[in-house]
Amino acid sequence: MIDIEALVDYAAEDDPDFRNRLKGAAPGDIARLEAFAGFPLPGSYRFFLERMGADAGGLKLQAGCRTEPSAVLALHERLRENPFPLIPKGTILIGAGNLGELILDPRKTREPEVCLYSEGELARRVSESLEKLLFRRVFQAHIGRRSNRADLEGQNVGPRLLEAAARLRAAGFETLWFSERDVILARSREALVRLQANPPAMFAEIGAQTPKALAELVESLGRFGLAPG
Repeated sequence: MIDIEALVDYAAEDDPDFRNRLKGAAPGDIARLEAFAGFPLPGSYRFFLERMGADAGGLKLQAGCRTEPSAVLALHERLRENPFPLIPKGTILIGAGNLGELILDPRKTREPEVCLYSEGELARRVSESLEKLLFRRVFQAHIGRRSNRADLEGQNVGPRLLEAAARLRAAGFETLWFSERDVILARSREALVRLQANPPAMFAEIGAQTPKALAELVESLGRFGLAPG
């Protein structure tokens, strides 16, 4: 069973305002989600909804996925009109995203797995449980913030790299790797940037999944004064 307050305390260690941003889901919305499920919601999911269902303080279970009840209930309504089931019977819809539906699957394990379904097919297992996924996301947020500040500075990353990384972080990128001469950042699964310092110049190697994402990335780097190499 998830210890939701331990999670909140852990997140607040590096983000003191995290607790103040949380907003629980309305009891009526939780009841509607349970009615759509057709059976009692798992304790871990109920605690998540009650503590941070309406606003998780910026914490994302899955990139590009909305987990607030309004988005999940709206998707339930659309799925009800679809003659082909997009999520398996006996599972619980917990998120709506552009890459698929995020679900809890309690059919095989005591603690429901978190899975991503796309067009009715299992795309991938995201986590062994909701609790592990939440703590992992908080840990990743810790690493991202620290990599963008003290950790980068502590590794003697040049000031221009540090500034460029901070700008990309503000645009939705997460820090994946850093050294004295390069920083690698990613945004969801759409784009990847490697910033390289070769004084006095700095270059960016980039990759993107779609032409649109690539064009947007080049435009963003141009605004930051970075030249893709």
